[in-house]
Amino acid sequence: MDDISNKLQDVAILNKADQDVYDYLFNKYNMCNSEITFILLWTKTISDFYFIKNKPIDILNDLKAKKHIIYNKISKFVTSIEDITKTKIDLNTLDGKTFIATLLAGKYHSALFKKLNFTIANIDSSKLNIEKVPNLVKVITSTTEKINPELPKYELGTLIYFNISAFLILFPEYYFEPAINILIQMDAPIFEEAAFAKKTRDRLTPYFNVSVSYMNHENKKYDLIISTIIDEDEEHDVDHYVMVSNNMTDKDLNNILIALHKISEKNSII
Repeated sequence: MDDISNKLQDVAILNKADQDVYDYLFNKYNMCNSEITFILLWTKTISDFYFIKNKPIDILNDLKAKKHIIYNKISKFVTSIEDITKTKIDLNTLDGKTFIATLLAGKYHSALFKKLNFTIANIDSSKLNIEKVPNLVKVITSTTEKINPELPKYELGTLIYFNISAFLILFPEYYFEPAINILIQMDAPIFEEAAFAKKTRDRLTPYFNVSVSYMNHENKKYDLIISTIIDEDEEHDVDHYVMVSNNMTDKDLNNILIALHKISEKNSII
């Protein structure tokens, strides 16, 4: 029990459902208070737990009613993310609820398992590729540290992992990375250029933070030119130029992604 702080014990039982579990384990298996408390807290370290009755927001409000530090920390993080992204997060959507459930699980997990940086949860760890998204990690790390200055390094590491995971539920992984400026070159009416630029942007934004233009501003530096114009006499820097067809085939898209990866790697040497 010495390893479980009073701040956690105070929120092991938040509602009638928690009390029912406590009573069941006590009466059925004659478990002691410390064992049951640990079990109740452990379930709250799993983000999927909050969807047993689809009530992550209700549980957050239970913590708010207790004026608990877990609620205060989560509230500050949500506000910080809204300020950074200039976006109002809708907590009533499935993504919003999953976002809150992940934050709740992270707070319980970092406080209960102080030296363990893993959990049982539905989190896509493959997205946490630090080499690909260094600025995402830096921004979330800095935000988490400001809100939790009292936490030691190993607890912060766990909390940062959960906070990054929660962020990725709502925003693309490249949100904080520098924009890659792309120019579209077509020999076509402007409305076709605009449509092609939109199509290109839509296909690339799941992978990179891109800014796509079909109007060439001479004072603007473009990292990549995507062209449908065949000009065999003109020489191009192949690392910053991709020739594609008007219908943007899968092969064209793959060639663009290869070029963007090269540019991203050069820009991300920090």
